[in-house]
Amino acid sequence: MGFDLSVRRVTLDSALVAHALTSGNVTVATGTRAMDPVWDDGKLVGLKLGSKERVETVRAALTVGADGRTSWLARNVGATLQAYEPGHRGMYYAYFAGLSSPIEGAFGAEFSVNGDEIAYVFPSDGEVACVAVSVNLQNFRRFQSRPGQCFLAQLREHHPGIGDRILAAHQVGRLKGVGPAPNFVRLPFGPTWALVGDSEMHQDPFSGQGIDAAGIHAALLAAEILRWHHGECTWAEAGRVYTERRDANSLATYEQTVLASRNLAGA
Repeated sequence: MGFDLSVRRVTLDSALVAHALTSGNVTVATGTRAMDPVWDDGKLVGLKLGSKERVETVRAALTVGADGRTSWLARNVGATLQAYEPGHRGMYYAYFAGLSSPIEGAFGAEFSVNGDEIAYVFPSDGEVACVAVSVNLQNFRRFQSRPGQCFLAQLREHHPGIGDRILAAHQVGRLKGVGPAPNFVRLPFGPTWALVGDSEMHQDPFSGQGIDAAGIHAALLAAEILRWHHGECTWAEAGRVYTERRDANSLATYEQTVLASRNLAGA
């Protein structure tokens, strides 16, 4: 019997924060944004943070940006761009309750490829399933005028194995769209700063590799931070090793994702 569980970000993020707080060494500041970097002799030594209540300067020996593909930190430290390609695809997705399985007793991911298009079903927590369709730019622009109608029609016409079952399910929440976004790789470290996740490597979400890469890169970075913190190496050496291991793990997958995103039919 197949089994798969794609945990929603709202659930995953809450669990990660709760786990981090158990260490007793973590402070979480909600409703807070980075306003300005604080520099000293060419090194990033902290951030000026702002909230509704106050503005304060927090100093740190190392600042890590896990702030996504539009990373504020990457922009403010001038992180070097190592690879770049414009986005070729868009995606629409929604969550459904009561979506039946195509195989009795199975509970796993589903994939349907039709030309330059791919649709998915990912069983998720909360007894819902994420249904998504990744389309090329031409179809994405068409979706933008009538997203709800186009989403359902596209699934039923191009992916009937998924689309026909949606009619008997109940949509939970609104349909969401993700427009074409650049693919890129950034140098993920510099003097007293580092980047992880989509802030250092972003690839089209159609391949589903982004969250996997982010988790692995976080573990790689954490290992090098510990080596540096314990005095086993300089930060420059730790950052170099982190970059090499990141590239060895994910660069080939990134390149394959970018290549396939241009035209899934020819991949």
